[in-house]
Amino acid sequence: MVHLYREEIEGIKKVAFEQLGPKGCVRLFGVRLEDSKSATKIGSRIDLLFETPEVLPNRLKTLHKIYAELIYELEGADLEVQLKDAQTPSNEYDQNALKNGVML
Repeated sequence: MVHLYREEIEGIKKVAFEQLGPKGCVRLFGVRLEDSKSATKIGSRIDLLFETPEVLPNRLKTLHKIYAELIYELEGADLEVQLKDAQTPSNEYDQNALKNGVML
């Protein structure tokens, strides 16, 4: 079960499209997918993995733009954001998101 408001999902998807284009996608995972009281508690962290099959010329700069836009769209929500492009080596964080996450 996804513990996000419709407006939050729309805001996240908007940022993904603006920064990564039509091939970009975003996965939600972590506590906001858990079926527990902590998942519905206001202020619980939102874990997101943004992905693109493209090579980004400056991945870190794009990650910072995504984060800044999300802070604005989600009104200062507690976020953990990762960005994976075609050249980013996979890590445990990515593997968890790919295995347990939900595409928004």
